[in-house]
Amino acid sequence: MSLFYSLDSDLGKDNLGATGAFRKWLEGSMIAPYPNFVTDEDVASFKALFSPQNGGFGAAKNWYTAQLHGINEANDKAIPKEKAILHQPTLLITSTNYASLSANFASQMKPYVSNLRVENWEAGHWIQLQKSEETNALLGEFFEG
Repeated sequence: MSLFYSLDSDLGKDNLGATGAFRKWLEGSMIAPYPNFVTDEDVASFKALFSPQNGGFGAAKNWYTAQLHGINEANDKAIPKEKAILHQPTLLITSTNYASLSANFASQMKPYVSNLRVENWEAGHWIQLQKSEETNALLGEFFEG
């Protein structure tokens, strides 16, 4: 769990992205320091939710598997082009310090979201936890403004 919450983006790149690296991390009993927003209760809850008895990471991994193997591709292509554009005001909060930064989600969304607001913050993957006060303030302003 510590690897998923690490504020060191290089740990994620090196130990989640490379083939076999995550297995090596787990088999080596590696532990990264937890950031201040992760409590002992959070760790216990995470361990219980993702225990082998509850299926481990299988369900979470399936989301990524579907994306990588084009499982939803036929359904996506069946959506009429005029229905594929989102016109509702949409807020995307991205981080500057995470492995997926290179994906540039904002540029991928722009053709499909006519009213997109992008906020790019200095944060890791768990923006809403790392910057909870700022996130809540922005969401309040976005929904009420």
